[in-house]
Amino acid sequence: MTRPKYTKTSSFLFPLLGIKKTIFDCNVVDSFGRLLLNSRFINAYLEDSVLDGTDYNNGSYIMILINAYQDVNFESFYNTMLSYSNYVDDYEQSGQLVMIYKIPKEKEIDYEIILKGGYSRVSLSGKRLIMKNAFFHPAPALASILSKGVDLKHGWEKKLSNSKIDYAADLGDQEVWSSILIENERINDVVLKEIATYYNISVSKL
Repeated sequence: MTRPKYTKTSSFLFPLLGIKKTIFDCNVVDSFGRLLLNSRFINAYLEDSVLDGTDYNNGSYIMILINAYQDVNFESFYNTMLSYSNYVDDYEQSGQLVMIYKIPKEKEIDYEIILKGGYSRVSLSGKRLIMKNAFFHPAPALASILSKGVDLKHGWEKKLSNSKIDYAADLGDQEVWSSILIENERINDVVLKEIATYYNISVSKL
């Protein structure tokens, strides 16, 4: 089974927190030395269904879903995550750990721009954070998204055109990546089931 796709929150908003993606790197192996887990990061979201009615679902918060397997280095990792000044709260969700962080004040404008789909209008410092700490595949496409790359634009136009009806798509000056849909950035039962299925296959022997 393939790994669940990273959300747009993981790709474009998580980096604004100022947390290095490498902090999630780990090397959990079984008794035979086979790699079982190389990253604690599962995904990042804007909302969680269990938090309906709370401010966390209505503000500039990012919810990071983390693999909570208790290897010998987990406590050190957890304490490091707690040390960030924009840490807000954490809780267990279906056997995994959710940690909530507030977008730093100096990045709130970039946060709002991204929510509106204005990837190319993000500040230079924001773009640097995204390029360095985004969870996104394929990584090279990020630069094109953030700069409205011509090749990516032409690729979308070709895909959207229809020669049968003599229609040639023209994106003009539009962004070259789709906007964030909140319903795709929310922790819910479907998301948790997909993640549980993947990790049961991948790390059930831990």
